[in-house]
Amino acid sequence: MKNLYKISQIAKFFNLSKQTLRYYDKIGLLTPKVIDECTGYRYYDLEQFDKLYLIMDLRKMALSLNEIKEYCDKKNVKQLEQILKNSKVNIEERLKELSNIKGNIDFYLEKIKLTRSAYSHSTFEVRKIKE
Repeated sequence: MKNLYKISQIAKFFNLSKQTLRYYDKIGLLTPKVIDECTGYRYYDLEQFDKLYLIMDLRKMALSLNEIKEYCDKKNVKQLEQILKNSKVNIEERLKELSNIKGNIDFYLEKIKLTRSAYSHSTFEVRKIKE
């Protein structure tokens, strides 16, 4: 089958698992161009590469598979814009949470460093004292 690629080739090229591609087929997100009736092998064509790149990009932007499928089915750019805005807000909130966690880690690391330098031959325990 000329200009068609097996699921294993697509999985390797895109660094995805075959199970992921099978799942995309199962939910109707990315169906193979051809399925061999005798072997059951799935084959994809070059035109599907663009769609798979889009799916992967949208996944990296924290969109759910349902949101991606809905966009791919309807091609509603206005809806995609709203989904992306919501995703951006969620990511910004998560970044704040991670920044707070990082601050706590830095606090404890600094306390450990100071305690080690002051009591280099002792064991110690770090506790945060409530005000």
